Parts: sequence; C-alpha cells; structure tokens
Amino acid sequence: MATDLHVDPVRDGIDLVIRVTRSPPEGLAARKLMPVQQVLCATPGYLAARPAIHHPADLAAHSCLALGEDAQDRRWRFRQGDSAVEVVVDGRYAVNHSALRLDAMLADLGICSLPDYVARSALDSATAVQVLPDWDFQGNYGGDAYALYPPSRFVSPALRALIDHLAAALAAEVAFNPPPAVPAP
Repeated sequence: MATDLHVDPVRDGIDLVIRVTRSPPEGLAARKLMPVQQVLCATPGYLAARPAIHHPADLAAHSCLALGEDAQDRRWRFRQGDSAVEVVVDGRYAVNHSALRLDAMLADLGICSLPDYVARSALDSATAVQVLPDWDFQGNYGGDAYALYPPSRFVSPALRALIDHLAAALAAEVAFNPPPAVPAP
C-alpha cells in the first residue's frame, strides 16, 4: 500500500512504513535510510520568460507550485549565513504528490519544491535548473527517510532482509548521487 496518510505500524498492523521526518516517532523501531533535502527548481523556459530571481523575495512575483496541504505550505523559508527569509508564495497549482509537482514544473507551470531524489533526473538532464542554489531552502518536509516498524524482540527474516536491502541500495544511491550541497551557514 502507498499512501500519504499518517500510518501507525502498531495500530494499523503494518509491518513497515517508510517516512521522511526530522525525527522518528517514539515507540517505533527506526532505521535511517537516506537524507532527503528539498530543492527549488524550474524549467529553463519558465525562467527565461519571467523576471530574474536573485533573492527569495523575488519569488513573490512568480508562480510557485506548493503542496497545498495547509497554509504553511505557501510559506517558504530560506537561510544564507545569518540571514533568514520567509516568503509567502502563490501559484495556480497545488498538489501533494512529488511526481505530479514535477510534471507541472516540467510543463512550465512554475517553480516547485521537490525532494532531491525526485528532482535529480530533471536537474541532471538540464530539463530543470535549481532556483536560488546559494540559499538553503528549508522546506516544510525534509529530514531523513526512515524505515519504521513495530518494536519487538523478533523481526521476521523477510522483513529484516527487506530493511537491509533498502538501506544498502539507498546508501549506494546516495554515494553515487549525493544530494545538492547545502550552503554553509
């Protein structure tokens, strides 16, 4: 099952949950799988047809593709050294699904925030470029991807093998394709 709903493995009788969070919930066994950073990106075509972006405040003049779950999703926060900036963004499209936001961004609908692993292919192929790469975008969703499972003395061999496989495969992926560098404070 794949869902964006909050699932509790103990309460819901689920063997394994993969969740991106800054800290795993208490009461569950957790294994860190990989870091997840949010990056802002847009197509070269979108950027060429609109005002230049040099500072986060410039985003107010752009169509920004937010998650749309709550009002905080339209408050984008940035850091650069000792400077902290918050910008309220607006756009004509909001969706809580990274692949759909990627598709909308690739259709020139605006600037979006995506997990680095979702944006990587478009950035590598130059169908998208990172926006404000010198600023640390502090998206509402980030942290690390964790494998979460009910704590017990016995973890089935199949579940242990799956968790070990995910951890090894994602560690190799991160080593081969590291996330974008975060600007130094």
